[in-house]
Amino acid sequence: MRKLSSLALPLWESGRDQAHLRAGRAVRGSKMLLHFALRALHASPPSLTLPHKGGGNKRWRYGLITALLLALPAHAAPVVADLSTYRIAIDSNFSGIRVFLFGARNDAGEVVVVIRGPARQFIVREKQRVAGMWMNREQFTFHDVPGFYAIAADKPLTEMGADTIMKALAIGPNAVIPNAGADAPLRAPFADALLAYQQARNLYPQPLQLSFMGDTLFKTVIPFPDTIPRGAYTAEIYLLTGGVLTGMQVLPIRVEKSGFDAAVYDFAHMHPLRYGALSILLALTAGWAADRIFRRARRAPKAV
Repeated sequence: MRKLSSLALPLWESGRDQAHLRAGRAVRGSKMLLHFALRALHASPPSLTLPHKGGGNKRWRYGLITALLLALPAHAAPVVADLSTYRIAIDSNFSGIRVFLFGARNDAGEVVVVIRGPARQFIVREKQRVAGMWMNREQFTFHDVPGFYAIAADKPLTEMGADTIMKALAIGPNAVIPNAGADAPLRAPFADALLAYQQARNLYPQPLQLSFMGDTLFKTVIPFPDTIPRGAYTAEIYLLTGGVLTGMQVLPIRVEKSGFDAAVYDFAHMHPLRYGALSILLALTAGWAADRIFRRARRAPKAV
């Protein structure tokens, strides 16, 4: 009998609308600047007179046109996105959080969002029953596996026809936890056990829904459970057109402890020997104090 163990191991509509309005105002403002620049070719500034000699007015016009043309926006990126927050603080009352991701695509194609947590090393051991007891036998080590992994897409990944790109970008559970190679038949059960372990802790959720509002704007919500490891996360937004990567953006997310919990956590990891010695000292002190209290209680005279 075999047993695998891996124990070793509010929607911001207003923000979206404001961003859309600012983009529209920037375009309209650029058009107005260009209009005034063209008018400057044929007329002097009505309320501004500068001392000049010879071609001073012409130089002023050319300088104004150059400055205005430099203010025009460059070609828009294929895909642009943003997050409702870039920092997740974990304290004693933390019970999970939902982060809103919204964006816009300026070219046609499918949008894929990948959230990756800090890379970790996992050791998955196989337990076998020997003489009536469960014992660890074989084991596999998986390196650089994200502690959190979530995917959101506007259609199933298998329907995008971009298997090569998906594999190269490590998009998909099979790409994150590789089970291929010369030892694939032996590694596959261990990879499946690790995937099931992460899914049971809600660290590898099922594919999330990414919805479009029209043909350009999109949104999705990423749920982070209370079991997320702290560290540096990334939100990767990909635009795929005909199975080819045509746009990409990466946004950072920081997960860190806060308050008294953070101080204890940092002290325990930065000074493990001192933390262990202090824990033993506190335990001995608490035991000695409790013993003194109970002894005094026993010695106290009882009323008859």
